[in-house]
Amino acid sequence: HDEEQTQMAIWALAAAPLFMSTDLRHVSASSRAILQNKELLQISQDPLARAGRRFYHDLVTGRQGWMRERADGTVAVALHNGGGNCTTPSWSKPTPPRCYGNSSLRITLDSTMIDFAPDTPMAFFDVFDNKSLGVHTGSFVSKLIPSHGVQLLTVAFATDAM
Repeated sequence: HDEEQTQMAIWALAAAPLFMSTDLRHVSASSRAILQNKELLQISQDPLARAGRRFYHDLVTGRQGWMRERADGTVAVALHNGGGNCTTPSWSKPTPPRCYGNSSLRITLDSTMIDFAPDTPMAFFDVFDNKSLGVHTGSFVSKLIPSHGVQLLTVAFATDAM
């Protein structure tokens, strides 16, 4: 379930078409809920059509942050936990980093990481939990994200979200 959410979060931020090669009548209820998540689909189909980008990657812990600017001025943000215990590529071994850990963790999102000023009040909404996470100024600390999991958020200027 966690990896399904991660896959769909990155898909939505990539502004890419979705192809499913399965009979949707036979997917589990939890998978169907992810595929039919209205906010997730709105992120994917945003009319700005600008693909997202990775803005943060810690090669030791596997923490990653991805963002996508949206036409309404909000930002979609995926905070991903690679799991920890990651290998680091070197010039002598130029392979992609791999994470072998199984640690849950929290990720601190600084407002400047997503191009907001440090003193900007930001309203956070959790896409998969379908709930407001309140207004935060300067930074936001994620929920405890399981290994290979994600917290997908929408972030708005607090004055726009109220």
